[in-house]
Amino acid sequence: MLHLRGRAGYDFGNFMPYLTLGVARISEDGFSETGVTYGIGAEYLVTDRFGIGLEYSRSKFSDVEGLSGLDIDVDVIQLRTSYCF
Repeated sequence: MLHLRGRAGYDFGNFMPYLTLGVARISEDGFSETGVTYGIGAEYLVTDRFGIGLEYSRSKFSDVEGLSGLDIDVDVIQLRTSYCF
């Protein structure tokens, strides 16, 4: 699965909540489908260089070709860390 998303949020100093929106592409053994992806998340700077984040996102694929009109929804929860050089 491939995602291309934009992110918009508000900076509260060390804390930034945000929303995401974009497109997702899934391909597997002879079929591929493009759908929409969206989510919500937040990042928190623990120090000036180290941060943590949590994000929930959903990708929706409607009437997937070759799968009898099946809809596919993919939910992802990410916990991540970052270090700024």
